[in-house]
Amino acid sequence: MKSSSILLLLVLVGAGYVLYPMALPIMENAGLVAKAEKPSEDEEVVKELEPAPVVEVDLTGVTPEDFPDEVQLLVPVKLQIPGMEEPMVLKKGAMVEPVRLQGDSLIFKPKMVSVNAKIPIDDTNFKALIKPILEVKRRNEAEEKARLAAQENEANEAVVPEPMPEPKPEPQPEPKAAQLSEAAVIDLMKSSIAAGAIKEFTADKVLGWKLEGEEEIDGQEYQVGLIIYNADTIFGEQKHEVKALILDGKIKKWIWAQTGVEVR
Repeated sequence: MKSSSILLLLVLVGAGYVLYPMALPIMENAGLVAKAEKPSEDEEVVKELEPAPVVEVDLTGVTPEDFPDEVQLLVPVKLQIPGMEEPMVLKKGAMVEPVRLQGDSLIFKPKMVSVNAKIPIDDTNFKALIKPILEVKRRNEAEEKARLAAQENEANEAVVPEPMPEPKPEPQPEPKAAQLSEAAVIDLMKSSIAAGAIKEFTADKVLGWKLEGEEEIDGQEYQVGLIIYNADTIFGEQKHEVKALILDGKIKKWIWAQTGVEVR
């Protein structure tokens, strides 16, 4: 009797294990037992992924060439795909392709979909992946800069400066000849007229003699004497002026005061 009771009990227990899973939905719908809440897909992903540590990195100067091939989403993302009524949901932990940075956001492209989306950088593991890449890049840049500076220093040390040429003495202007006084200039002009240096007039036609000063003519500095005289013309007497160009105490030539043409 005891053996048959034990056997019956075992049969009933075994049947319960088999029938309970099949009967459970019926009992839940009938309200006989409380429904067990199934965790959502996002909640399941959250349990699978550990919270990402906060990464501090300077993103100055980062270009798409520095980007890792793919980054991981730390939060689920909904994408509206053209032509689809329901948004596409990327689970937390999905791998996507980084495209470019936009402020504090990352533009990315999901795999198998030609649509770009935007997400805060800190909602991905982009910083954690880019940090070692930037450290290598900036270390290489610093080493290259130091190498170029060393080459420049070596080149500067190798250049032997040429000796400075001795300054040439500036040419000193030739001393001017002693200038004649006005009385001496007038006497010189009178002597020249008396000697017949000018055929246009004689000393008795002269109205005035004077020293006019100095004048540069054809690149030469002259002391200038001026004569005013009366000339007999078909229109009667007219006043004319001639200049005596004096150099080194001698009259070099006579010129007409108005035209500068030499008096013959």
